[in-house]
Amino acid sequence: MILGGTTTIKAKVTIFFLNLINRINKPRLLIAILLSATIVLGFVYIHYSWSSSIDEISSWALKIASTAGSSLNGEMLKKLNGLPEDAGTEPYESIKKKLMEIVNINKEIRFAYFYTQRDGKIYFMVDSEPADSKDYSPPGQEFTEADKEDFQPFEDGKALITKPVTDRWGTWVSVLVPLKDPETGKIIAVFGTDYPAKMWSNNAITVTIESSVVLIAIVLLLLAFYKLISINKFLKEEKSKLNTANDKIINAVSEIKKSEEKFSKAFHSGAVLMSISRIDDGRFIDINEAFLKTLGFKREEVIGNTSADLGIFADKGQRAEIKKLFDNKNTVSNLEVQIRGQGGFVHTGILSVDFVDVANTPCWLSTITDITERKKMEETLLLKTMLLTAQEASIDGILAVDDEGHSIFFNKRFGEIWNMPQQVLDTMDDKKMLGYIFEQLKDPLEFNRKVANLYKHKDRKSRDEIGLVDGRFIDRYSSPLTSADGKYHGRIWYFRDITESKLAVRELINAKEQAEAANITKSEFLANMSHEIRTPMNAIIGFSEILKEQVKDPKYIGYIDIILASGKNLLGLINDILDLSKIEAGKLEFQYRPVDPHTLFMDISKIFEVKIKDKGLRLITEIDGKLPPSLLLDEVRIRQILFNLVGNAVKFTPNGYIELKVKGVFYPKRNKMDLIFSVKDTGIGIGQDDKKIIFDAFQQSQGQSTKQYGGTGLGLAITKKLVELMNGGITVESIVDKGSIFTIIIKEVSISTVKPEIEVRKLDIKDISFYNQKVLIVDDIESNRRLLSEILNIYGLNVQEAKNGKEAIKIAENIKPDIILMDLRMPVMDGYEATKILKEDSKLKNIPIIILTASAMKTSDDDIKKIGSDSYLRKPISRPELLAELKKYLKFKTVEKDEAMPGSALLKADSKGNIAITPEDDFAKIKKLPELINKLENEIFVKYGKLKKEFIINDIEDFALEIVGLGRKYNADMLSDWGKKLSMQADSFDLENLTITFDEFEPIINKINSFRD
Repeated sequence: MILGGTTTIKAKVTIFFLNLINRINKPRLLIAILLSATIVLGFVYIHYSWSSSIDEISSWALKIASTAGSSLNGEMLKKLNGLPEDAGTEPYESIKKKLMEIVNINKEIRFAYFYTQRDGKIYFMVDSEPADSKDYSPPGQEFTEADKEDFQPFEDGKALITKPVTDRWGTWVSVLVPLKDPETGKIIAVFGTDYPAKMWSNNAITVTIESSVVLIAIVLLLLAFYKLISINKFLKEEKSKLNTANDKIINAVSEIKKSEEKFSKAFHSGAVLMSISRIDDGRFIDINEAFLKTLGFKREEVIGNTSADLGIFADKGQRAEIKKLFDNKNTVSNLEVQIRGQGGFVHTGILSVDFVDVANTPCWLSTITDITERKKMEETLLLKTMLLTAQEASIDGILAVDDEGHSIFFNKRFGEIWNMPQQVLDTMDDKKMLGYIFEQLKDPLEFNRKVANLYKHKDRKSRDEIGLVDGRFIDRYSSPLTSADGKYHGRIWYFRDITESKLAVRELINAKEQAEAANITKSEFLANMSHEIRTPMNAIIGFSEILKEQVKDPKYIGYIDIILASGKNLLGLINDILDLSKIEAGKLEFQYRPVDPHTLFMDISKIFEVKIKDKGLRLITEIDGKLPPSLLLDEVRIRQILFNLVGNAVKFTPNGYIELKVKGVFYPKRNKMDLIFSVKDTGIGIGQDDKKIIFDAFQQSQGQSTKQYGGTGLGLAITKKLVELMNGGITVESIVDKGSIFTIIIKEVSISTVKPEIEVRKLDIKDISFYNQKVLIVDDIESNRRLLSEILNIYGLNVQEAKNGKEAIKIAENIKPDIILMDLRMPVMDGYEATKILKEDSKLKNIPIIILTASAMKTSDDDIKKIGSDSYLRKPISRPELLAELKKYLKFKTVEKDEAMPGSALLKADSKGNIAITPEDDFAKIKKLPELINKLENEIFVKYGKLKKEFIINDIEDFALEIVGLGRKYNADMLSDWGKKLSMQADSFDLENLTITFDEFEPIINKINSFRD
């Protein structure tokens, strides 16, 4: 058909030109005139094309340059001066980056740059070349090849395109656009883009060649017409033959067209998927609407492509298989295939392929019947069959009923759960089945009510628990059976025997109740034990401290020190046990405050620095400088963790080093971070099996000698639990005889914007004296009353005593004390009731009451707060804590020592705060110098040596206060001043100056000793 149509058109064109030539009287002359005119006009056209192409590309380049120049930041450009100093500045780098982007986007542009005019010369400001490029022009470089055109934009303010210019970089055509300041109108700089000159000439040549080709074609066409005139006669003779042949062709084409229309109608309107593709390369030449609609393609996406290009066959090798089958039989019939449509959906189809000739090209005519839905139905039916089979093995008893409530299906488990005989099941009689079920129910009426309600409300689901008379429990679930259109078809019931799980839950509840009762008993026991242990410890430590101040014999002082040290160790053990109990009971509270992590970790390293040095170890501290200055942490608990870890590292490391590392991992918004710190040592290490138990309470490494290292095994258990309660974790890596690394990660630590508070130095307890005020001590234990009386008498207070709460109320009514120290656990009337009565009495309610408790449990704290006391102290009571509380409610004065005469001070501070010893005659004022020297040598210096090794802050503070008292007793101001300074630095944790001051003690002792005679 296509061939026939083409022949007809050619014949008509030929006849048209023959008729035209026949009408011309002098055809040769006309052709000659037309040929001459064409050649002349052709050269004019060629010249016009050359000029137009130059103008067109120039206009394009100018437009590109103007657009690019206007997109650049004029404010940034105004900050450049075209001097070397511009290099590296933010404006320079910003503009340079944009120039590089312009060159990268517009590949025709070779260079882009800004230049300025100064002193009649052109200087580069910034260009698009990288700094390491050989073509790079730094800011301030003079453009020595500049000509008049480069200066012109500064003169007339107009953009221009230069003639081709050759410089050291090559031959270029430059587009120059001046950029003006919108406010002043002054030209800031000139934006230039350089194009290779050959781009202009090549474009013009291309256009000229195209124009020449057109001219030559026209000339050849005229020559062809000239030739046609020569064969005009021949054509006339053939005209008749052509007309006859043309009529036959037209008739044949008409028949073919009718046949094609029939095939096309059948092809395109068919319900099956049809396509025609060439056998040799597999490319589609036609497809029908069913093909496009089913697979979701557009016609232009398919025609000219192969099935592989479109990914039609889900199995890529299937077309090769089809071709092999076709080659064997010249046809393919009823082959199941998987075809993929647009969007990836896979259809199942039945394929048939036959041979067809299209314009002498062998092709395949393929038809595919889509059986996807049928396949799904088959699979669904198979699945339903499998589900029915699976229900027989279900642990649930299943019963299905129709829309009228009649049984239509049940599985084997249904009969087993209800112990229903097979003969009853076989009847499928609903009444018999329900009657058998009712006999087994504890509450058949409620069962029946629920069933009736669900049959009434067909759309509802239900789940409940049924009790049977044999003690079993059944979980019942029911759901409506509806089709896709929402139509109700019945209901399905599921029954599951949950007796075992029900009993297990009951056992768990009972076990939980027993555990809670045991936990309460344990807490009560710990509270009692805390009270019973802390009460005698209060007397032991308190009276030992008083006795120590009064005993003069160094031997007995040594005994007292042993008693105090043992008491403090025992108290530490009690605190560890109570800490662990609080954690396990969930009663431990955390106090989060702004903390400087740098100071916190440096303090810890400095505390252990002396002890590490004395053992011949090295201390390595690495704190991440990026840590923020303030984090929300419980400083007390972090210190407790670090004391445990670093203390253990020092204890178990005979040689090598201890390393403390701290770093932070920030969250994206940088308002939180993970705090990570590790303690590494080169000590005895931990065995693989011991790693599993070291975090358990009272457990220690098997290789650890308790006799050699001591300890209770509580430190790491408490550490682990504290870390976990602070949303963290602890891990350990260790090799025996190589060392260990303990790593702690505390997650989501908040970064504080508030600066950490600096603790104010406490007042020296020996620098205060109370006015003669009345203190009522209420305690049933005589030793406690006596201890408090001894302490308070020292500070000038008038003490009254009571043995119980009832006695205390009576005394308070008579003497109206200024403050009451109230114990809690007492016979006749305890402290809770007595405090409550006192606070409800209008005449006595304003008397401050400080509760004294030996309990360390939080429940006791809560009870104390409820009764309305003013504050409370925990036994054993330290003297500084007691006096600090009394100062809140009683009047006191600071005891100032007498001012020394000029030149008589024994110690003076230099510009750095260090103490310097004064001339010899100042020691004359010291009382009983030999006695002081003997005490210093035989007692004090021994303590000093021990402290220097251990460097425990609390012990140093106690030692400092002892030295202050010693200085006052013997009128040795150098000792008092040194002791006060040491106490102040220890109290404020000024470790850097503390070590310096501590070392100053030996020169003082040596100086005093030099005046023995």
